[in-house]
Amino acid sequence: MNRGFANVWLIVGLVVIIGGAVAWWAMSQKPSVPATSSTTEIQQQATQPSSAPSATIDSASLNSSTVQPIITGTAANTGQVSVALTMTDQTGKIIAINPDNRHPSTLVKVVNGRWSYPVDYADFPGFSALSAGTYGVSVSDASGTKVLASGTLTIVAQPSISIDAGSLTSSSAEPTITGTASGVREILISIDYAPPKPTVLFNDEHVSVVNGRWSVKISKSSLLHTDIFPNGLTSGTYHVVAAVPYASPASGTLTITQ
Repeated sequence: MNRGFANVWLIVGLVVIIGGAVAWWAMSQKPSVPATSSTTEIQQQATQPSSAPSATIDSASLNSSTVQPIITGTAANTGQVSVALTMTDQTGKIIAINPDNRHPSTLVKVVNGRWSYPVDYADFPGFSALSAGTYGVSVSDASGTKVLASGTLTIVAQPSISIDAGSLTSSSAEPTITGTASGVREILISIDYAPPKPTVLFNDEHVSVVNGRWSVKISKSSLLHTDIFPNGLTSGTYHVVAAVPYASPASGTLTITQ
């Protein structure tokens, strides 16, 4: 009896071993299942780094005949770039001269792959403009931590300003004053009158210069004291000043005859 049971268990063991071997062989013959497209995309995204921001500076914009240059360039993979200007003082120290004294650079928007930074003297406290000379320019990412491009801005300009004498006499309550200017994109015009004390009536820091000439209309709506002059300038005389950085201002007397 014991020998019979032993034979039975031997046969059962052989069946189990043979069955397992057959199952293993059948599984090994099945083709491997390829990764799905979504799995492949995820793997590619995990291995490929995101595109880093880049920028360039247009070399032509680094040579200016005006103390109010416009620096331009290109940028990719970013909506903003950080532009910084520096100068070197007499001791060799590099000084940041951007508008906001608390931050050494200015954020500039990127539109259609390009950025433009107009250097306006009115934006620089302590610096009426960038005088003739050389300045460092750097373009960084929006955080201002990684420099993407750099260059040297060279300004060759001798600003000048004048007022056309013929435009200082008018029979209109809204006269137009004209003149010439060089070495700048914009000028400042200010008008005041004396009695009973000097009072500024008109002030515009952004009068455009086009082909060496400027023109500004003193409309009644542009006057700073429409309560005193509701219909524009009245008969009398007014002091006019036209100014640009690094040049003597031009001045004259505006006479209104009505």
